[in-house]
Amino acid sequence: MYQLQVIERAIGSLHDYLARTSAEVRNIEEMLNGSSRLNHRQLVIVHDALGDPAEPFTIAAQARRHRVTYESARSDLLGLERFGLFSKSRVGKKFVFRPVPDLAERLRRLGET
Repeated sequence: MYQLQVIERAIGSLHDYLARTSAEVRNIEEMLNGSSRLNHRQLVIVHDALGDPAEPFTIAAQARRHRVTYESARSDLLGLERFGLFSKSRVGKKFVFRPVPDLAERLRRLGET
């Protein structure tokens, strides 16, 4: 019985954590949707990064996904890097963009300005 109670508490804690995290993401997205700093493609990229921070983003993949030119996708990702939301690194011959570790905090600051 004790082990079941421990498992129930752990599940309850997980539910609380997920509720807090999803509420935080919703608040950030609402704040950003009112902002004219990011275009709709960049907002999608940021949303994906909040959902899976370990996922890398490439220019070619974003161009295919959003059905835009390579240059438009490149501009979107470089813009996110300029805002300090993503970092850029080179893997082989291509650039890979990853969200910064404190993405949520930086998004809050960006939304406030």
